[in-house]
Amino acid sequence: MPTSYLIADELAELICRQHDVFAIPMVQELLAKHPELFDRLRLAVRRHMRMVSDYRPEAVDVPLLFLRADLVPGQTDLDEIRVLRGDERAWAPLVTRLQVHGVACTHEAMLGDEALQQVAPVLCAALAGSSA
Repeated sequence: MPTSYLIADELAELICRQHDVFAIPMVQELLAKHPELFDRLRLAVRRHMRMVSDYRPEAVDVPLLFLRADLVPGQTDLDEIRVLRGDERAWAPLVTRLQVHGVACTHEAMLGDEALQQVAPVLCAALAGSSA
């Protein structure tokens, strides 16, 4: 079994533990009716991982404003957060200009009121400077 599958399986188990997924009544009910459900989901994720690993994006001639969620529960180091969330600098070779703006929120809260108060002025400034 490829290492990436093992990592994905471990990540899935970690997420399920952190969010106590198996204690959710609806999940318990689904698993009681369909005990193979998580095995099927695991296979689907593996297929998707294979497709993603084969995909090679082409560069585009556009600037990119990347809004980065700077908070991860239990993490304070930006490099560790990048490992968990992905490094926005990976976009740089694919766009003409990469502008990164950190938002003091978690990824899950990015569209919440507090985050949008931070994001709205950045978006307005970026759009005002664009020729679109």
